[in-house]
Amino acid sequence: VYSLAVSLILIAAFFQVADGVQAIVLGALRGINDVRMPMFLTLCAYWVIGVPAAVLFAFYFDLGVKGLWYGLSAGLGFSALFLCSRLAPYLRGRVGKLRHLTKERSPATSCPCRGRACLYPCEYGREHH
Repeated sequence: VYSLAVSLILIAAFFQVADGVQAIVLGALRGINDVRMPMFLTLCAYWVIGVPAAVLFAFYFDLGVKGLWYGLSAGLGFSALFLCSRLAPYLRGRVGKLRHLTKERSPATSCPCRGRACLYPCEYGREHH
């Protein structure tokens, strides 16, 4: 039992890393209102890759419970990979555009007063506009 538990903990370590990555990336995609395609990607990763791989490893290759964990870990790993590939264009394209837009903003639109006289020091160091 001890040796089985140790081997399962090693598999679970990868499982936890993949689960953490996919959860964070899925949350980031939800934050930018990209929800439909990530749903299909995770559905495919779990039901098309993870569950068949778990059944294949557990019963065809006769790995038992370790095979189930290998398959489920593979599903989570592919989910993390698919979701990261979905998030990457947003990070490359949109972050660059956001940096470009913030450089072009005028002090009147970036200050909380929106151009009216105020007492807030804006990011350009002026007391009012």
